[in-house]
Amino acid sequence: MILTLLCGRYTIYAWSRFISLTHPASVTGVRWLADKKAIAVCLAGDHWYEVVALEQRLSFPVLLGFKVKLRDQNRSVAAVIWSDSVSVDQYRKLRVLLRFAAPPVNANHSL
Repeated sequence: MILTLLCGRYTIYAWSRFISLTHPASVTGVRWLADKKAIAVCLAGDHWYEVVALEQRLSFPVLLGFKVKLRDQNRSVAAVIWSDSVSVDQYRKLRVLLRFAAPPVNANHSL
């Protein structure tokens, strides 16, 4: 009984955050700013935040996952991108970026 309640509660939590993307922390867009050599993510509500650091990366042929730390935020957000959700060329470029590029560094912050 308790396990059923816990599973149901987690389903409600996960549904708003990961599936319907209505939670304020849901990532709804990713943008590579080539001129700044930076990455920006869009959270629900059309707020774009610049990425300070890529904390974790996961790359499979059909799935990309990454966790990023946002500028002016004390939290990290995670994003998962399936290969069929973007064009083949965009997916390939994103895989190369996540695999080989150094974490984004802004001129305002030194390492």
